[in-house]
Amino acid sequence: MTSDEDRGFCVYYHRRKDNDQIVYVGEGRRSRALKTKGNHGRSKAYTAIVDTVGVYVDIAHTGLTKIEAELLEEALILQLKSDGVPLTNKNKRTTTGKSYLKEDFEDKFYIDPSSPSGLRWKMNRYSRGTKGSLLAVKDAPVGCKSKKTGYWSYINFSCHRIVYALHHGECPAGMTIDHLDGNKDNNAIWNLEAVTAGENSRRSIIQREPKRGSDVQGSKLTEEDVFEIYAMFKLGASNEDVAVKFNLHSRYVSLLRHGKRWQHLYIQYGETFPPSFQKITVSVDQILEAFDLIQTTTLTNKAIAEKVGIEVSNVSRLRHGKIYNRIIKRERPNHET
Repeated sequence: MTSDEDRGFCVYYHRRKDNDQIVYVGEGRRSRALKTKGNHGRSKAYTAIVDTVGVYVDIAHTGLTKIEAELLEEALILQLKSDGVPLTNKNKRTTTGKSYLKEDFEDKFYIDPSSPSGLRWKMNRYSRGTKGSLLAVKDAPVGCKSKKTGYWSYINFSCHRIVYALHHGECPAGMTIDHLDGNKDNNAIWNLEAVTAGENSRRSIIQREPKRGSDVQGSKLTEEDVFEIYAMFKLGASNEDVAVKFNLHSRYVSLLRHGKRWQHLYIQYGETFPPSFQKITVSVDQILEAFDLIQTTTLTNKAIAEKVGIEVSNVSRLRHGKIYNRIIKRERPNHET
């Protein structure tokens, strides 16, 4: 651990030996700056230059704290890149987020839509070279799904961003990757698009809008059914009549009548409806006549209701033994329930 007053850090350049071109900007202790052989976490482009023409060390600033060195390194990288200097630095995790460079992943993964994450391993992966524990098998799916975010990730890299980088290259600065269909599990190339953060948020809000009407899984009605029910209300149909025709509970029909369900269509229809019919008193004789017709004929509920003069819903409920059971038991004792 270093203290804030530890000024043993520096910022350095690695320059090509053939033309003195700066190819790498780094920060750290002097021992880190002098390491030019081997990868040391640097890019493949850097290694290629070292292997072909070689590099030498140019220590630019010394006597810095760790924070000062990091800030200066970042500023120099941005300045040199803006000047068109072809640096080989991997982008560090700064305020603009971590970098997803094709060269960092193309030796490890390949794109495969059949993989849950959209990626598979190119080769077996071990903890230490080829002598350590086997961490991943060739052609196995890459990554795991986060319970918190719903995204697939590998270590702390998002798999959908790796897929995008492997196909398109690095995401443009200031942009993020959007799933066009709103499905975080779908990391297919065609489903990924670089957009601004604002556009991504706007699309997310649209995709979060709740489903309505027949789009809701398990909906008992369609939009056409609801408009037909409204027409029945307008003609004076009771809740019970509508309930029988559409196989609904009368309480649900009441909610439809008052715009408490399918509210978007109720508003669109633009009318209110009269209260449901008052319940009509049914006599014992009517109940028995309807019961006998149910037992001895093949008439429909509607035909029986019209013949006897009671509501269709009462006939339906009588047929299924839901009402008037005491009267039937008393007046038709020989009937088997």
